Amino acid sequence: MIIGWYMPRLFQSSINPWGTLGTLLFVLGVTMVKEGVEDKARHRADRRENNSPVRALRHGKRIVVCKQDLRVGDYVLVKNREQFPADLICMASADLRGQCFVETSNIDGETNLKIRKVPQALVDANLHSFETLPTDGTFECEAPNKDIHN
Repeated sequence: MIIGWYMPRLFQSSINPWGTLGTLLFVLGVTMVKEGVEDKARHRADRRENNSPVRALRHGKRIVVCKQDLRVGDYVLVKNREQFPADLICMASADLRGQCFVETSNIDGETNLKIRKVPQALVDANLHSFETLPTDGTFECEAPNKDIHN
């Protein structure tokens, strides 16, 4: 448009390029402000979530810590309908078969419940109390990958 405006021999442009540029800059400015406000709200929500308390068992002692202070090896007590950090392994369940149901809508958008099972060795050991869980051991699991549905 600018070329057509200043060099009418090349082609005719009836639109003033400065008016179009002003509109474009206005829209970009409004979008930047909107994104900034949303980022700030997301930051506040993340901080609120990371500082929310969770009941845990660390070195055999019951503690209440912020989610951001959880460490590898902590046991987290999750009750019915509670939100919890995503990277947990189900070690015990109130269900005698060692299963629980998890809603993962915050991760993948699906609202249906998914079954998660306690490792069979722990089910066979009949560990149903928070305090009777083993305090040492290792887990082997696959490396992170992009395919979260399998």
